[in-house]
Amino acid sequence: MLPEGLKFSVCWLYFANGSCPTLDYLTVLSGSDADCFSSVVDQMSKLNDSKNLRMPTVRPLKGKAKGAFELRVIAGNSRHYARLPLVYSKQREVIFLFGETKKGRQPMPGFIDRTVNYKQLINNGEVSYAEIDFAQFS
Repeated sequence: MLPEGLKFSVCWLYFANGSCPTLDYLTVLSGSDADCFSSVVDQMSKLNDSKNLRMPTVRPLKGKAKGAFELRVIAGNSRHYARLPLVYSKQREVIFLFGETKKGRQPMPGFIDRTVNYKQLINNGEVSYAEIDFAQFS
């Protein structure tokens, strides 16, 4: 468990071609379920403080995704689960990898593999990440 009071930068992964899987997910979510979108952005913005980086909101992933975590938000009229995998950097950064929305508790096929792949790309320095400006969602 992380000590209380640590501050983190909240970031998202992006590729050399400029694509950002988390931003793409949020864009689609904002058009399809505004309540869920608001809840997800609100929870993401709170992760700059270590007191919010714990269960039940942030959960560790298991198996081959060990070392990765997920933000899980149940929100919106549809009561879907918004799931956003994330990793931590040594520079106290929370890095969101992508997002998905699902009705059930189990991840969609490929969720773990995609998480592991993106985590590996970050570790190898093959992708970049940048701090999220949450003001753009206001």
